[in-house]
Amino acid sequence: MNKKLFVILTSWGLSLMLLSILFNTQQYKIPLSEAARSEMNLTHKYDIDWKAILNEVAQFKTISQVDKIDEKPIAVKAKISDSRIIAIVADTKRSISILKAKEQNVITLGVGDSWLTPWVLQDIFPDRVVWFNSENNETFEQFIFESVPIPTKSSSKKKRGQ
Repeated sequence: MNKKLFVILTSWGLSLMLLSILFNTQQYKIPLSEAARSEMNLTHKYDIDWKAILNEVAQFKTISQVDKIDEKPIAVKAKISDSRIIAIVADTKRSISILKAKEQNVITLGVGDSWLTPWVLQDIFPDRVVWFNSENNETFEQFIFESVPIPTKSSSKKKRGQ
């Protein structure tokens, strides 16, 4: 008896579910012509061309549509530490050979010479040189083959020419 009642109730439940699904899908189905009319009414109602507006926004453009920006490299001001000492002649006529910043040509300088204003080569030692900045009285020790030397402030040193 219980088995028979279970089968009857299950079949009734499944029948009701099928009928409700069929009824609800038929109820909300909109004909294509009505959907098209609804869209036409919206475009005439607001008179806004949304496609054209969105195509003007860079995020909605394809890569070929985006205007390429001409990026000009920012000129980086050269620093005295950008050079690299590759040779030191510590003889009677002392001189150094350096590679200037971002260049492949070697230049030779003696005491008192300069490759970057306002830095002047103040002294030459067998393993390093001392640069002097005439604007702020700063000295800078640069060691041979060192690409990024450590700057030193000359607060206790005399100004050049004193």
